Amino acid sequence: IGTLPATAATSTHGVFSVKCEFSHRAPDDPIVHPGHAGMAHSHDFFGNRSTNASSTYESMVQARTTCDLAEDTSAYWVPTLLSPSGSPAPVKWVLAYYRNLPVSEGRPSAFPEDFRMIAGYPTVQTGTDKLLGWSCNDSDPYRATPPDCGDGNVKLHLIFPSCWDGVNIDSPNHRSHVSYPVGGGCPTTHPVKLPVCRCTSTMA
Repeated sequence: IGTLPATAATSTHGVFSVKCEFSHRAPDDPIVHPGHAGMAHSHDFFGNRSTNASSTYESMVQARTTCDLAEDTSAYWVPTLLSPSGSPAPVKWVLAYYRNLPVSEGRPSAFPEDFRMIAGYPTVQTGTDKLLGWSCNDSDPYRATPPDCGDGNVKLHLIFPSCWDGVNIDSPNHRSHVSYPVGGGCPTTHPVKLPVCRCTSTMA
């Protein structure tokens, strides 16, 4: 659920990033299962400390955040990674990058208030380079399964769609109001360019 300040999309060539520490873990999903606590599989939540199944835009803009930028009360969440023993793997933070890509397509529009979207599997297969996957380093190709990073950190990367239909802040499947670029630009069905958001979740 997005409450990111509009200043995230003010630079033609710039990049905006925010680091959000782990907040809490719960079997909730306020986008897919709003108002139904415990209905979702376990998620790790970052950013907004109040996020639960009943979260709304109004409740979240008043809450505290784990993000470095105090004004960013957005909520970020990913499925909980389980170890081979079945226990949750420790997770550190999410680093969210917002970029103007491709620059040749002009300035992006800021996300509207209460904007919602989900991305990832099964629409995008895990291990799709530049869209979804695991790695040890940011520059490594994305893999379908978490690699052995030795003493380093395992990272999950997720790139969100960056083209919007310009009308709906959400859709029944929480995906169809947005689209990935086609041929380097936004398709006519989703003509509004948004910042490209890459979320990297770092686990110990």
